[in-house]
Amino acid sequence: MRIMNFSVHGMHGHQNINLEFNPDINFLVGANGSGKTSALRLLQAALAIDLLVLSSIRFNKLEIVLESEAKHRLVICQEGPFLSFDLDGVLAENKIAVPADDERSVYQSTGRLSQYMEELRMRFLKESSNRLREFSNQVRPLFLGLERRTGRYDDEALDDEIMFRNKRVIGHGARGTIEGIDNCQMLIEKAYRQFRRSNDMNSSRLLNFIVESLFDYIEFDPSMMAGLQEQQELQTLVQRRKEIERFSSDLGGGVRANRQISNFFTRISHILEQSSSKGNAVNIELLLNKAQIQRIMKILAEMDRQKKQSEKYFAPIREITDTLNEFFNQSKKTVEVDSVGKIKVSHRGAQIPLEHLSSGEKQLLILLTHAHFSPNRGGVFIVDEPELSLHMRWQEMLVDSLLKSKTNNQFIVATHSPEIVGYRKANCIQLG
Repeated sequence: MRIMNFSVHGMHGHQNINLEFNPDINFLVGANGSGKTSALRLLQAALAIDLLVLSSIRFNKLEIVLESEAKHRLVICQEGPFLSFDLDGVLAENKIAVPADDERSVYQSTGRLSQYMEELRMRFLKESSNRLREFSNQVRPLFLGLERRTGRYDDEALDDEIMFRNKRVIGHGARGTIEGIDNCQMLIEKAYRQFRRSNDMNSSRLLNFIVESLFDYIEFDPSMMAGLQEQQELQTLVQRRKEIERFSSDLGGGVRANRQISNFFTRISHILEQSSSKGNAVNIELLLNKAQIQRIMKILAEMDRQKKQSEKYFAPIREITDTLNEFFNQSKKTVEVDSVGKIKVSHRGAQIPLEHLSSGEKQLLILLTHAHFSPNRGGVFIVDEPELSLHMRWQEMLVDSLLKSKTNNQFIVATHSPEIVGYRKANCIQLG
Protein backbone atom coordinates (compact mmCIF):
# COMPACT_ATOMS: atom_id res chain seq x y z
CA MET A 1 0.00 0.00 0.00
CA ARG A 2 1.16 3.54 -0.79
CA ILE A 3 -0.42 6.80 0.40
CA MET A 4 -0.20 9.37 -2.38
CA ASN A 5 -2.09 12.39 -1.02
CA PHE A 6 -3.63 13.45 2.26
CA SER A 7 -5.54 16.67 2.86
CA VAL A 8 -7.45 18.05 5.84
CA HIS A 9 -9.67 21.13 5.91
CA GLY A 10 -10.59 22.89 9.11
CA MET A 11 -8.32 20.83 11.40
CA HIS A 12 -8.71 22.20 14.94
CA GLY A 13 -11.24 24.57 13.40
CA HIS A 14 -8.82 26.68 11.36
CA GLN A 15 -5.96 24.74 9.73
CA ASN A 16 -5.85 23.39 6.19
CA ILE A 17 -3.10 21.03 5.05
CA ASN A 18 -2.40 19.25 1.78
CA LEU A 19 0.37 16.65 1.69
CA GLU A 20 1.80 14.80 -1.32
CA PHE A 21 3.94 11.82 -0.34
CA ASN A 22 7.00 10.18 -1.87
CA PRO A 23 6.80 6.38 -2.24
CA ASP A 24 9.72 5.67 0.14
CA ILE A 25 10.55 8.26 2.84
CA ASN A 26 8.75 11.46 3.86
CA PHE A 27 9.64 13.96 6.59
CA LEU A 28 6.95 16.22 8.03
CA VAL A 29 8.79 19.24 9.40
CA GLY A 30 7.58 22.39 11.11
CA ALA A 31 7.48 24.21 14.42
CA ASN A 32 5.73 22.82 17.48
CA GLY A 33 2.01 23.28 17.09
CA SER A 34 2.12 23.14 13.29
CA GLY A 35 -0.14 20.08 13.27
CA LYS A 36 2.31 17.28 12.45
CA THR A 37 1.14 14.84 15.13
CA SER A 38 -2.56 15.60 14.62
CA ALA A 39 -2.21 15.07 10.87
CA LEU A 40 -0.49 11.72 11.37
CA ARG A 41 -3.07 10.57 13.90
CA LEU A 42 -5.93 11.49 11.56
CA LEU A 43 -4.22 9.74 8.65
CA GLN A 44 -3.88 6.47 10.53
CA ALA A 45 -7.32 6.77 12.16
CA ALA A 46 -9.06 7.43 8.84
CA LEU A 47 -7.70 4.26 7.24
CA ALA A 48 -8.51 2.20 10.34
CA ILE A 49 -11.92 3.95 10.78
CA ASP A 50 -10.82 4.61 14.36
CA LEU A 51 -13.79 6.57 15.68
CA LEU A 52 -12.12 7.36 18.99
CA VAL A 53 -9.50 9.48 17.22
CA LEU A 54 -11.71 10.75 14.40
CA SER A 55 -14.16 12.15 16.91
CA SER A 56 -11.51 13.64 19.20
CA ILE A 57 -9.78 15.88 16.62
CA ARG A 58 -11.92 18.57 15.08
CA PHE A 59 -11.92 18.85 11.26
CA ASN A 60 -14.37 19.59 8.46
CA LYS A 61 -13.18 17.23 5.78
CA LEU A 62 -10.27 14.91 5.16
CA GLU A 63 -9.32 13.12 1.97
CA ILE A 64 -6.83 10.30 1.32
CA VAL A 65 -5.70 8.99 -2.05
CA LEU A 66 -3.83 5.70 -1.90
CA GLU A 67 -2.75 2.76 -3.99
CA SER A 68 -3.26 -0.76 -2.71
CA GLU A 69 -4.25 -3.44 -5.19
CA ALA A 70 -6.13 -0.59 -6.85
CA LYS A 71 -6.29 3.18 -6.45
CA HIS A 72 -8.72 4.42 -3.79
CA ARG A 73 -10.03 7.78 -2.61
CA LEU A 74 -11.49 8.05 0.89
CA VAL A 75 -13.32 11.18 2.07
CA ILE A 76 -14.52 11.65 5.66
CA CYS A 77 -16.53 14.67 6.78
CA GLN A 78 -17.52 15.93 10.22
CA GLU A 79 -21.02 17.33 9.95
CA GLY A 80 -21.98 18.47 13.42
CA PRO A 81 -22.28 15.32 15.55
CA PHE A 82 -22.08 13.04 12.49
CA LEU A 83 -19.25 11.44 10.52
CA SER A 84 -19.88 10.59 6.85
CA PHE A 85 -17.73 8.29 4.70
CA ASP A 86 -17.27 8.34 0.93
CA LEU A 87 -15.14 5.63 -0.74
CA ASP A 88 -14.32 6.04 -4.43
CA GLY A 89 -17.26 8.37 -4.98
CA VAL A 90 -19.81 6.13 -3.24
CA LEU A 91 -21.28 7.73 -0.13
CA ALA A 92 -22.04 5.33 2.74
CA GLU A 93 -25.78 5.22 3.39
CA ASN A 94 -25.38 5.52 7.13
CA LYS A 95 -23.67 8.30 9.01
CA ILE A 96 -22.09 7.75 12.42
CA ALA A 97 -23.51 9.78 15.29
CA VAL A 98 -20.60 10.33 17.69
CA PRO A 99 -21.29 11.30 21.31
CA ALA A 100 -21.38 14.98 22.22
CA ASP A 101 -18.79 16.34 24.64
CA ASP A 102 -20.91 15.85 27.77
CA GLU A 103 -21.92 12.31 26.75
CA ARG A 104 -18.31 11.56 25.85
CA SER A 105 -17.20 12.71 29.33
CA VAL A 106 -19.68 10.31 30.95
CA TYR A 107 -18.39 7.34 28.96
CA GLN A 108 -14.80 8.41 29.69
CA SER A 109 -15.42 8.67 33.43
CA THR A 110 -16.76 5.11 33.50
CA GLY A 111 -13.91 3.76 31.37
CA ARG A 112 -16.31 2.72 28.60
CA LEU A 113 -15.51 5.31 25.93
CA SER A 114 -13.20 3.10 23.90
CA GLN A 115 -15.61 0.16 24.09
CA TYR A 116 -18.57 2.31 23.07
CA MET A 117 -16.72 3.79 20.08
CA GLU A 118 -15.67 0.31 18.97
CA GLU A 119 -19.31 -0.83 19.15
CA LEU A 120 -20.26 2.13 16.93
CA ARG A 121 -17.47 1.22 14.50
CA MET A 122 -18.50 -2.45 14.24
CA ARG A 123 -22.18 -1.54 13.81
CA PHE A 124 -21.31 0.96 11.06
CA LEU A 125 -19.13 -1.54 9.17
CA LYS A 126 -21.76 -4.26 9.50
CA GLU A 127 -24.36 -1.98 7.91
CA SER A 128 -21.97 -0.67 5.23
CA SER A 129 -21.26 -1.98 1.75
CA ASN A 130 -18.95 -4.93 1.16
CA ARG A 131 -16.57 -2.55 -0.60
CA LEU A 132 -16.10 -0.37 2.50
CA ARG A 133 -15.76 -3.42 4.77
CA GLU A 134 -13.08 -4.91 2.52
CA PHE A 135 -11.28 -1.57 2.42
CA SER A 136 -11.30 -1.34 6.23
CA ASN A 137 -9.85 -4.86 6.53
CA GLN A 138 -6.75 -4.20 4.44
CA VAL A 139 -3.35 -3.91 6.14
CA ARG A 140 -3.29 -0.49 7.78
CA PRO A 141 -0.48 1.96 8.41
CA LEU A 142 1.52 1.09 11.50
CA PHE A 143 1.64 4.08 13.84
CA LEU A 144 4.54 4.41 16.25
CA GLY A 145 3.83 7.41 18.44
CA LEU A 146 5.66 9.06 21.29
CA GLU A 147 4.72 6.28 23.70
CA ARG A 148 6.22 3.72 21.30
CA ARG A 149 3.12 1.57 21.12
CA THR A 150 1.52 0.34 17.95
CA GLY A 151 -1.83 1.79 16.92
CA ARG A 152 -5.18 0.57 18.23
CA TYR A 153 -6.11 -1.43 15.16
CA ASP A 154 -2.69 -2.65 14.02
CA ASP A 155 -3.23 -5.89 15.94
CA GLU A 156 -5.81 -6.93 13.35
CA ALA A 157 -2.95 -7.50 10.90
CA LEU A 158 -1.31 -10.02 13.24
CA ASP A 159 -2.04 -13.73 13.19
CA ASP A 160 -4.16 -15.47 15.81
CA GLU A 161 -1.21 -16.96 17.64
CA ILE A 162 0.44 -13.59 18.21
CA MET A 163 -2.85 -12.05 19.30
CA PHE A 164 -3.50 -14.86 21.80
CA ARG A 165 -0.03 -14.41 23.30
CA ASN A 166 -0.50 -10.66 23.28
CA LYS A 167 -3.60 -10.88 25.43
CA ARG A 168 -1.67 -12.99 27.92
CA VAL A 169 1.18 -10.46 28.00
CA ILE A 170 -0.73 -7.17 28.23
CA GLY A 171 -4.15 -8.20 29.55
CA HIS A 172 -7.50 -6.84 28.48
CA GLY A 173 -7.06 -3.44 30.11
CA ALA A 174 -4.72 -2.23 27.37
CA ARG A 175 -7.67 -1.92 24.93
CA GLY A 176 -5.96 -3.71 22.08
CA THR A 177 -2.78 -1.67 22.25
CA ILE A 178 0.39 -3.72 21.83
CA GLU A 179 3.50 -2.85 23.79
CA GLY A 180 6.29 -2.28 21.30
CA ILE A 181 9.05 -4.36 22.91
CA ASP A 182 6.76 -7.35 23.49
CA ASN A 183 5.57 -7.15 19.91
CA CYS A 184 9.16 -6.98 18.62
CA GLN A 185 9.96 -10.19 20.45
CA MET A 186 6.87 -11.89 19.04
CA LEU A 187 7.64 -10.79 15.48
CA ILE A 188 11.20 -12.14 15.61
CA GLU A 189 10.04 -15.37 17.28
CA LYS A 190 7.50 -15.83 14.48
CA ALA A 191 10.20 -15.31 11.84
CA TYR A 192 12.46 -17.79 13.62
CA ARG A 193 9.68 -20.38 13.86
CA GLN A 194 9.18 -20.08 10.10
CA PHE A 195 12.90 -20.71 9.64
CA ARG A 196 12.87 -23.75 11.95
CA ARG A 197 9.70 -25.08 10.35
CA SER A 198 11.36 -24.81 6.95
CA ASN A 199 14.41 -26.71 8.25
CA ASP A 200 12.25 -29.46 9.78
CA MET A 201 10.24 -29.88 6.60
CA ASN A 202 13.45 -29.96 4.57
CA SER A 203 14.89 -32.71 6.79
CA SER A 204 11.75 -34.81 6.34
CA ARG A 205 11.76 -34.26 2.57
CA LEU A 206 15.45 -35.09 2.37
CA LEU A 207 14.95 -38.42 4.14
CA ASN A 208 12.18 -39.28 1.67
CA PHE A 209 14.47 -38.22 -1.17
CA ILE A 210 17.23 -40.54 0.08
CA VAL A 211 14.86 -43.50 0.34
CA GLU A 212 13.45 -42.82 -3.13
CA SER A 213 16.95 -42.52 -4.62
CA LEU A 214 17.80 -46.03 -3.42
CA PHE A 215 15.31 -47.38 -5.95
CA ASP A 216 16.34 -45.23 -8.90
CA TYR A 217 17.01 -47.50 -11.87
CA ILE A 218 20.12 -46.20 -13.60
CA GLU A 219 20.58 -47.34 -17.19
CA PHE A 220 23.99 -47.62 -18.78
CA ASP A 221 25.06 -44.45 -20.56
CA PRO A 222 28.17 -44.24 -22.78
CA SER A 223 29.06 -41.00 -20.97
CA MET A 224 29.89 -43.18 -17.97
CA MET A 225 33.08 -44.00 -19.80
CA ALA A 226 34.19 -40.33 -19.90
CA GLY A 227 37.18 -40.29 -17.57
CA LEU A 228 37.75 -36.50 -17.40
CA GLN A 229 34.13 -35.81 -16.46
CA GLU A 230 34.31 -38.45 -13.73
CA GLN A 231 37.43 -36.85 -12.23
CA GLN A 232 35.71 -33.48 -11.92
CA GLU A 233 32.64 -35.09 -10.32
CA LEU A 234 34.78 -37.02 -7.83
CA GLN A 235 36.81 -33.94 -6.91
CA THR A 236 33.56 -32.09 -6.15
CA LEU A 237 32.42 -35.02 -4.03
CA VAL A 238 35.67 -35.12 -2.02
CA GLN A 239 35.52 -31.35 -1.42
CA ARG A 240 32.13 -31.79 0.24
CA ARG A 241 33.16 -34.64 2.51
CA LYS A 242 32.81 -32.64 5.74
CA GLU A 243 29.32 -31.55 4.73
CA ILE A 244 28.28 -35.17 4.20
CA GLU A 245 29.80 -36.20 7.54
CA ARG A 246 27.92 -33.39 9.30
CA PHE A 247 24.67 -34.40 7.62
CA SER A 248 25.19 -38.01 8.71
CA SER A 249 25.79 -36.84 12.29
CA ASP A 250 22.62 -34.70 12.25
CA LEU A 251 20.63 -37.76 11.20
CA GLY A 252 21.99 -39.70 14.17
CA GLY A 253 24.75 -41.61 12.37
CA GLY A 254 27.19 -43.22 14.83
CA VAL A 255 30.73 -44.58 14.76
CA ARG A 256 29.87 -47.27 12.22
CA ALA A 257 28.42 -44.73 9.77
CA ASN A 258 31.46 -42.47 10.18
CA ARG A 259 33.76 -45.42 9.52
CA GLN A 260 31.89 -46.33 6.35
CA ILE A 261 31.95 -42.73 5.08
CA SER A 262 35.67 -42.53 5.80
CA ASN A 263 36.31 -45.78 3.93
CA PHE A 264 34.27 -44.58 0.96
CA PHE A 265 36.20 -41.34 0.62
CA THR A 266 39.54 -43.10 1.07
CA ARG A 267 38.73 -45.30 -1.92
CA ILE A 268 37.44 -42.33 -3.96
CA SER A 269 40.68 -40.45 -3.27
CA HIS A 270 42.61 -43.56 -4.38
CA ILE A 271 40.67 -43.63 -7.66
CA LEU A 272 41.50 -39.96 -8.25
CA GLU A 273 45.20 -40.63 -7.65
CA GLN A 274 45.12 -43.55 -10.10
CA SER A 275 43.31 -41.47 -12.72
CA SER A 276 45.91 -38.70 -12.39
CA SER A 277 48.77 -41.13 -12.93
CA LYS A 278 47.16 -43.08 -15.79
CA GLY A 279 45.49 -40.24 -17.66
CA ASN A 280 41.79 -40.68 -18.47
CA ALA A 281 41.77 -44.44 -18.40
CA VAL A 282 38.52 -45.98 -17.24
CA ASN A 283 38.64 -47.38 -13.71
CA ILE A 284 36.64 -50.57 -13.17
CA GLU A 285 35.95 -49.71 -9.51
CA LEU A 286 34.63 -46.34 -10.60
CA LEU A 287 32.22 -47.98 -13.02
CA LEU A 288 31.03 -50.36 -10.33
CA ASN A 289 30.34 -47.47 -7.93
CA LYS A 290 29.00 -45.07 -10.54
CA ALA A 291 25.35 -45.52 -9.50
CA GLN A 292 26.18 -44.88 -5.84
CA ILE A 293 28.16 -41.75 -6.71
CA GLN A 294 25.27 -40.45 -8.80
CA ARG A 295 22.90 -40.94 -5.88
CA ILE A 296 25.20 -39.00 -3.55
CA MET A 297 25.53 -36.16 -6.08
CA LYS A 298 21.74 -35.99 -6.41
CA ILE A 299 21.38 -35.85 -2.62
CA LEU A 300 23.96 -33.05 -2.46
CA ALA A 301 22.05 -31.14 -5.13
CA GLU A 302 18.84 -31.52 -3.08
CA MET A 303 20.69 -30.36 0.05
CA ASP A 304 21.85 -27.27 -1.86
CA ARG A 305 18.31 -26.50 -2.95
CA GLN A 306 16.95 -26.84 0.58
CA LYS A 307 19.81 -24.81 2.06
CA LYS A 308 18.96 -21.97 -0.33
CA GLN A 309 15.30 -22.19 0.71
CA SER A 310 16.16 -22.08 4.43
CA GLU A 311 18.49 -19.14 3.84
CA LYS A 312 15.52 -17.20 2.47
CA TYR A 313 13.86 -17.46 5.91
CA PHE A 314 17.01 -16.84 7.94
CA ALA A 315 18.34 -13.88 5.92
CA PRO A 316 15.96 -11.29 7.50
CA ILE A 317 16.91 -12.51 11.00
CA ARG A 318 20.60 -12.15 10.23
CA GLU A 319 19.95 -8.77 8.61
CA ILE A 320 18.14 -7.33 11.65
CA THR A 321 20.82 -8.55 14.08
CA ASP A 322 23.59 -7.10 11.88
CA THR A 323 21.73 -3.78 11.63
CA LEU A 324 21.05 -3.56 15.37
CA ASN A 325 24.69 -4.38 16.12
CA GLU A 326 25.80 -1.45 13.96
CA PHE A 327 24.09 0.73 16.58
CA PHE A 328 24.55 -1.29 19.79
CA ASN A 329 28.25 -1.98 19.22
CA GLN A 330 28.86 1.72 19.79
CA SER A 331 27.80 1.19 23.42
CA LYS A 332 29.77 -2.09 23.64
CA LYS A 333 26.62 -4.21 23.49
CA THR A 334 25.87 -7.23 21.29
CA VAL A 335 22.52 -8.34 19.88
CA GLU A 336 21.76 -11.91 18.83
CA VAL A 337 18.79 -14.20 18.28
CA ASP A 338 19.11 -17.45 20.23
CA SER A 339 18.11 -20.99 19.26
CA VAL A 340 14.43 -20.43 20.12
CA GLY A 341 14.12 -17.00 18.49
CA LYS A 342 14.57 -14.85 21.61
CA ILE A 343 16.31 -11.47 21.27
CA LYS A 344 19.38 -11.44 23.51
CA VAL A 345 21.37 -8.28 24.34
CA SER A 346 24.62 -8.62 26.24
CA HIS A 347 27.32 -6.28 27.55
CA ARG A 348 30.79 -7.72 28.13
CA GLY A 349 29.27 -11.20 28.32
CA ALA A 350 26.48 -10.29 30.77
CA GLN A 351 22.92 -10.53 29.46
CA ILE A 352 20.74 -7.42 29.72
CA PRO A 353 16.92 -7.81 29.97
CA LEU A 354 15.20 -5.92 27.16
CA GLU A 355 13.19 -3.86 29.64
CA HIS A 356 16.49 -2.55 31.08
CA LEU A 357 17.68 -1.11 27.79
CA SER A 358 17.86 2.67 27.48
CA SER A 359 14.88 4.46 25.94
CA GLY A 360 16.94 5.14 22.80
CA GLU A 361 17.90 1.48 22.46
CA LYS A 362 14.27 0.45 22.86
CA GLN A 363 13.22 2.90 20.17
CA LEU A 364 15.79 1.50 17.77
CA LEU A 365 14.72 -2.06 18.51
CA ILE A 366 11.06 -1.22 17.93
CA LEU A 367 11.53 0.85 14.77
CA LEU A 368 13.96 -1.50 13.04
CA THR A 369 12.22 -4.74 14.04
CA HIS A 370 8.83 -3.55 12.84
CA ALA A 371 10.34 -2.32 9.58
CA HIS A 372 11.85 -5.79 8.98
CA PHE A 373 9.20 -8.17 10.32
CA SER A 374 5.86 -6.46 10.71
CA PRO A 375 2.87 -7.90 8.79
CA ASN A 376 2.84 -4.37 7.39
CA ARG A 377 5.92 -5.10 5.23
CA GLY A 378 5.42 -3.39 1.90
CA GLY A 379 3.02 -1.02 3.63
CA VAL A 380 3.05 2.33 5.40
CA PHE A 381 4.85 3.19 8.65
CA ILE A 382 3.93 6.40 10.43
CA VAL A 383 6.54 7.51 12.98
CA ASP A 384 6.24 10.48 15.32
CA GLU A 385 9.54 12.07 16.38
CA PRO A 386 11.88 9.06 16.16
CA GLU A 387 14.80 11.22 17.36
CA LEU A 388 13.57 11.16 20.96
CA SER A 389 16.32 9.73 23.19
CA LEU A 390 18.51 8.86 20.19
CA HIS A 391 22.17 9.91 20.18
CA MET A 392 22.97 12.28 17.31
CA ARG A 393 25.08 9.63 15.55
CA TRP A 394 22.19 7.17 15.78
CA GLN A 395 19.85 9.80 14.32
CA GLU A 396 22.19 10.12 11.33
CA MET A 397 22.20 6.35 10.80
CA LEU A 398 18.49 5.65 11.35
CA VAL A 399 16.86 6.38 7.97
CA ASP A 400 19.54 4.54 5.97
CA SER A 401 19.03 1.52 8.24
CA LEU A 402 15.25 1.63 7.79
CA LEU A 403 15.49 1.87 4.02
CA LYS A 404 18.21 -0.72 3.49
CA SER A 405 15.86 -3.49 4.65
CA LYS A 406 14.50 -3.49 1.06
CA THR A 407 11.01 -4.30 2.27
CA ASN A 408 9.41 -1.75 -0.07
CA ASN A 409 7.94 0.14 2.88
CA GLN A 410 6.74 3.73 2.84
CA PHE A 411 7.77 5.84 5.84
CA ILE A 412 6.01 9.02 6.94
CA VAL A 413 8.05 10.63 9.72
CA ALA A 414 7.32 13.74 11.80
CA THR A 415 10.62 15.15 13.03
CA HIS A 416 12.47 18.21 14.30
CA SER A 417 15.89 16.67 13.72
CA PRO A 418 18.18 17.78 10.85
CA GLU A 419 20.24 14.63 11.54
CA ILE A 420 17.21 12.40 10.85
CA VAL A 421 16.59 14.19 7.53
CA GLY A 422 20.28 14.21 6.59
CA TYR A 423 20.87 14.68 2.87
CA ARG A 424 17.25 13.85 1.96
CA LYS A 425 15.99 17.45 2.12
CA ALA A 426 13.98 16.91 -1.06
CA ASN A 427 11.81 14.48 0.93
CA CYS A 428 10.78 17.15 3.46
CA ILE A 429 7.17 18.38 3.61
CA GLN A 430 6.76 21.69 5.44
CA LEU A 431 3.77 22.26 7.73
CA GLY A 432 2.81 25.63 9.16
